[in-house]
Amino acid sequence: MKKQIMMILGVLSVLVLSGCGGSMSMNDTASSSPAAEATSGYGMEKSEKAEISDTADNADYDTAVDGSSNADAVKNAGEQASRKLIVTETLTVETREFDAFYTAVSQNVEALGGYIESSEISGALEYQDRYANFRIRIPADKLGEFVSAVDENGTVVYDSRSTDDVTLQYVDTESHLKALKTEEETLLTLLEQAKKLSDVFDIQERLTEVRYEIESYTSQLRVYDNQVDYSTVNLSVNEVARETSPEQKGFWAEASSRFSDRLYGVGRAFRGFGIWFIGNIPVFAVLAVIIILIVLLIRRQLRKKEKYRKNNDSQHTSDPAGREPKP
Repeated sequence: MKKQIMMILGVLSVLVLSGCGGSMSMNDTASSSPAAEATSGYGMEKSEKAEISDTADNADYDTAVDGSSNADAVKNAGEQASRKLIVTETLTVETREFDAFYTAVSQNVEALGGYIESSEISGALEYQDRYANFRIRIPADKLGEFVSAVDENGTVVYDSRSTDDVTLQYVDTESHLKALKTEEETLLTLLEQAKKLSDVFDIQERLTEVRYEIESYTSQLRVYDNQVDYSTVNLSVNEVARETSPEQKGFWAEASSRFSDRLYGVGRAFRGFGIWFIGNIPVFAVLAVIIILIVLLIRRQLRKKEKYRKNNDSQHTSDPAGREPKP
């Protein structure tokens, strides 16, 4: 009996790994393989076995009509199901009103039914150099509306969109999940009919594995659903004093704009230097005092050395007895 149970579990495992949806259904397996013999050993009546046999024949006929290849089944299901598209939008925006832009984006996200998954803000208000990175989830059908709202509140300098089609993966996951649920029902039926304790343990062990796989595939489908239903927007915001103009310009207009930008950049550099210099005047004052003290100390040492040298020279010019020479 234990060998028969192990054969059943082996057949069920093979069906799941093969995609579960090929030329043989679960009922047909139960009637034409050793699994049917094992099931009859748990006390099933002849009428019940006949009913299973009829069901298996009908399933075999339906399978023959629909197609005998698991790949064909997945392909057909993929064609009939709606496309599963994961859309990711990447935006870089410049704005002179950082706080107002942040408020507008937050309100738009909430109004469209989305949410901010993560955010990071850096920089200082006084220097007007703040920047932020946002990861935003927006309902897929509201993505265009959100991008338009961002463009209205700032200057979009970079816009990129990528689309990942996961239809086949989604359909394949659904197929595996359906097969595992069918196997779970079969295992529960065998568990009710099992009479030996060893058989019960074997079935429960396989049932635990099947339920774990069901949870895993269910979780994967939920992830797919979330990524498909909510598009991802990677938004980078830079605070600037002058926004980049997105309009097309002629030669002289563009040259004038470049000259003006460079002149403005030089002015900003001098402004930054002035702010830095004035802000560090206390430091410069302390450094100046320290330098003056060091200079005075060095000059004092030099004077001492000069005086000592002159004294030595005067001693060398005296007589050996140490008396001064007479004039």
